[in-house]
Amino acid sequence: FRRVLFRSVGNIIEQFLIVFKVFSNSFINTDLVYLVSCLIIDLGYSINDIVIKGENCTRTAALDLYINDKLLCSYVADGLIVATPTGSTAYSLSCNGPVIAPNVNAFIINSICPYPVRTAPIVINDNCVVEISSESNNLKMVVDGKTVVDFKHGAKILLKKTANNVKFIKFENDTDNFYQKITKKLKLWSVSYES
Repeated sequence: FRRVLFRSVGNIIEQFLIVFKVFSNSFINTDLVYLVSCLIIDLGYSINDIVIKGENCTRTAALDLYINDKLLCSYVADGLIVATPTGSTAYSLSCNGPVIAPNVNAFIINSICPYPVRTAPIVINDNCVVEISSESNNLKMVVDGKTVVDFKHGAKILLKKTANNVKFIKFENDTDNFYQKITKKLKLWSVSYES
């Protein structure tokens, strides 16, 4: 699983070195570290994504998406993903969503197996307020792939950027930037057609 994460380090030895560096304060000052936007919901925070999908894999869900109180789209799909730039390399990417650099102030809204299939992912400014509502039954809301909550019939959820951002540390010998890391990771996934 670690090979998929773009912010992760490779092997167990590197992970022990990181713990040692953190405890010995051997990292770059936090004022040089980029900040990541988060989504806020009633039950907590999300760094990666919030997914609303049907509990029953044989039924699609009808989902209404509002941006700043204006109806943007009504989806018929297996689900809907709202992802931060950090989450753009997770579930949203597997649904043909774009990869967004961590310093871009945006959210991705991406449908899961939509009907009609011409539905495309949408990138919005992270200052927008996203509202999702549904009249479908048996929906679940999954926060960062862990917390699962029932999304009741007729429920609405508001998603917005938090007032505070998440800080990441960067080590002085970490020479790979985001684009180099993503290139390496995507090469691991690609199939070689060379003979």
